[in-house]
Amino acid sequence: MRFPSCQLSYLGFVACVLLQTPADAAVTPSSVTTTAIDTAREIAATVNDKPIYASAIDTYLALEYLHHSKIAASNDDIQLAIIRLEKRLKLKQQSLDDYLREQDISRAELKHRIDWQISWNRYLNKYLS
Repeated sequence: MRFPSCQLSYLGFVACVLLQTPADAAVTPSSVTTTAIDTAREIAATVNDKPIYASAIDTYLALEYLHHSKIAASNDDIQLAIIRLEKRLKLKQQSLDDYLREQDISRAELKHRIDWQISWNRYLNKYLS
């Protein structure tokens, strides 16, 4: 099986994350069972008291590595991105709560998505030429 180079890089990165996960990180398998309809919302594990949804397990693993490596977004970066989102929504006469309902995500999921976007871009900018 052949993988494009970007997929190989990503797979290598995930392998590094798995090999370099801090020993003190608590990973608890989820006992929640679900149907195929809500698999994306299934909690696959709990890491450091944070639920990890099955649909986002790879980004959580990578993001934990980025935080461990001090490449990830700071809380201030995330808050600034939320403020910018709120300003863009206000131009459309939409509130953040309306946006979250429309996207069917919680504030915590929004913060995770923003954290991922900022952190992953920082990682790419640092290591790709």
